[in-house]
Amino acid sequence: MQLQAYLKSDLNIFISDFSRKRIMGDHVNNDRDIVIHNGTDPDKFFPILDSDYLRVKWNYPVDKFIIGYIGTLDFHKQLGVLIDVFDELFKDNPNLYLVIIGDGPALVKLTEKVNNLGLTQNVELRGWMQHEDINENLNCFDLAVHHYANTYMNPLKIFEYLSAGLPVIAPDIPSVRTIFRDREDLLITGSSHHELKKAMNEILTDEDLRKKLSNNQDLIHEIEGNYTCKKYTDRIIKNISKKLKIH
Repeated sequence: MQLQAYLKSDLNIFISDFSRKRIMGDHVNNDRDIVIHNGTDPDKFFPILDSDYLRVKWNYPVDKFIIGYIGTLDFHKQLGVLIDVFDELFKDNPNLYLVIIGDGPALVKLTEKVNNLGLTQNVELRGWMQHEDINENLNCFDLAVHHYANTYMNPLKIFEYLSAGLPVIAPDIPSVRTIFRDREDLLITGSSHHELKKAMNEILTDEDLRKKLSNNQDLIHEIEGNYTCKKYTDRIIKNISKKLKIH
């Protein structure tokens, strides 16, 4: 039914080529079925150098290596895997601290997991936060993790993490592989416990890689030049205008 509706449309917009192919199959029409990737807002997401001040302001430990996630807490995002991996890494590195910001259906279960693992002093679930406060909290992180996403997605938070200058662990999905370079722009991981642990441990132990993926100005300029909310809007308007002129 979805395909039949899209076939009757004059213009369809998809967030990834995988999503377009999955829905349209052999019926893809490049003039009608357009891929426009997500984008960040560089006025709201940007690096802030004085992280110690921000950590004090937002009540984060100043002397810890902070691993962070911000987003809706859905079950399919497998944040329980992130907590389990953190638990194993923390046993060998007590300087680690995990912050999960957001609300959603998985919050209760994740809170129970943190309690059952005895991690309440080292893992913090902060719940929902005002959008205007997100960038300052992002700039308190040493590492941002978004290890899982459905294959058709193009996660907006990856663009926001990178726009804030953070080293990022990102999911191994087609849109990430298409837009970003593994180990140059970010570190791509599979969703399994083993793969995520390997990726997180590499960031923790390889200082050169961590610095390479931190505050990459060339990448930030690339994102701000091609993957912004304004660019996203402009491309939609351009394609709608093109269709209106044809008709």
